[in-house]
Amino acid sequence: MLKEKYHIIDYDNLIEGNIYHSTMNITESFAKLYCESIDFEYQPENLPLSIFAIYKPVFDALGGRVAQGTVHLKQKIHHSGIPCVGDSYKVEVKIIEKSIKKGKNYLVWEVLFLRDDILLCKQETANLWAYSKTN
Repeated sequence: MLKEKYHIIDYDNLIEGNIYHSTMNITESFAKLYCESIDFEYQPENLPLSIFAIYKPVFDALGGRVAQGTVHLKQKIHHSGIPCVGDSYKVEVKIIEKSIKKGKNYLVWEVLFLRDDILLCKQETANLWAYSKTN
């Protein structure tokens, strides 16, 4: 589904506390394709909340994608509204934790989706960086 090519984000260049920005626009074609891919009935005014779990806005904000072999450990998502076709979101990605535990690189980011400066979704994702590539 991703047509753009992304370079690999350098873990060492990510700084705890930094905030990165992008946008996410929900077009009709994107929404239809997304709903079809998860077998969800397309309703332009009531899209699945899981649409906020895609990585593209995070990749756009960070300027690349996670390293090959990165393991998605857990994710918490809080919603306060329903996404609709035509919505445009400001996306803020904040690096909230970057650590090394037992010799392994961990990264936690928080993502905010704001529509007209109102928070619609907040998520936190924990990753074990490039783990399965070397193990």
